[in-house]
Amino acid sequence: MPEAVANGPAANVTNGVAAGTAAPPSAPPEPPPAPTAAEPEPEDDGAPGPDSALLEHLFHAMDKDSRRQLHKSWFNGLVEAYLRHRNHQKAPLKVEAGTEGDRALKLIREACIKAALTGAASGMLSTSATVVTAETAGWAGFLAIPAAAIGIGGEMFYRSVVQLEMTCDLGELFGVPFDPDDSGELWRVYALAFNTHDHDDEDPGNELVHKVAEAEGEQVGEKIGGKLMGESLLKNVVPFIGIGLSAVQNWRSTKKLGDTVRRYVRYQRALRDALERDERSCHDHLETLIEGLWFVFTADGHLAEEEAATLAHLYDGFDAEKKASLKLRFIADEAPFLARCAELPKTVREPFLHALEVAAAVDKEFTLPEQKLLERVAHALGMRFSPAKVHKLMAEFEEKGVLSHAHHAVSPHPGAPGQHVPA
Repeated sequence: MPEAVANGPAANVTNGVAAGTAAPPSAPPEPPPAPTAAEPEPEDDGAPGPDSALLEHLFHAMDKDSRRQLHKSWFNGLVEAYLRHRNHQKAPLKVEAGTEGDRALKLIREACIKAALTGAASGMLSTSATVVTAETAGWAGFLAIPAAAIGIGGEMFYRSVVQLEMTCDLGELFGVPFDPDDSGELWRVYALAFNTHDHDDEDPGNELVHKVAEAEGEQVGEKIGGKLMGESLLKNVVPFIGIGLSAVQNWRSTKKLGDTVRRYVRYQRALRDALERDERSCHDHLETLIEGLWFVFTADGHLAEEEAATLAHLYDGFDAEKKASLKLRFIADEAPFLARCAELPKTVREPFLHALEVAAAVDKEFTLPEQKLLERVAHALGMRFSPAKVHKLMAEFEEKGVLSHAHHAVSPHPGAPGQHVPA
């Protein structure tokens, strides 16, 4: 496939002279000009340039409002800077052998190792500062304590960058990258992974979906930033113990975030793959489909983080009027939903049921309540339901991480699950 350049396809670009036309004597062909300051050369992946560029983007993000307090805004500025930096670099994800599922687990494992080593190094620095201060009767504390504080802050910053890199890599791996111009989707996933929203335990998830969908990125970022800063200080307070504690805590938090993001992007990819061939017919009945996803996700009594984030992302795509209407459908009584299923056109019923089957299989657990629900949906649609089909889909997700019939990353299309719905 020919590569595209700034002025169009490479095949249509010449050395400034139209094909088949002789160059005028006064304007002989010249070699391409060397890059100027306005057009810098692309940075080499092996050079320290990307790190410097990331710091530059971070300083620009933090400098937009010099009155912002660091302890409240540092994580917001970091996310904004990293997404801008990543979009500026436009470096494609390295393709490796193995299935999407295997490669996702490898990405998470590598991020956990980096985070754990960084935590151990921070713990060692804090321990060394404590020991030096004690052995010198406190006079060396003027240097040791600030050095330890810088180490703790550096660990917190680097760990956050590692986790952001892992998050974006997982999105690109499954073909559902996070939009650098709209970080709302990333904030929704992080809000659930870091538990920034409280909700009633007796609520099956209606209020949680609404809160996460309406969450402001700045508020979520401030809560996460404060939580990360508190954790970094606490795990480095106790000398010696803090070395192992910091490493273990970093591993666990990175693993939890990675697993949540991995499952979320797998949900998005699975639903898009399921509806790619019938996007037009399903798009016309998207509200009913989202309602069906709600009942599938809550059939076992609760919403997982990735399920809540998926519903919040779809829910947020509607205008205010449709949001209010859809929120009233997130209830325990499925009778109105089944009645709407019976009214669906015949051309929509097969892909509609297939999408719900995919939703039941994507977490690789098919519970009895989910099976009974799909049986009732199939009956309302006038179709036959086969549990064996769901188990086959589960085997595909277990083996490859994606549906086996999806041979490529599905291109985003408006209205499909994982994409915004035009108002």
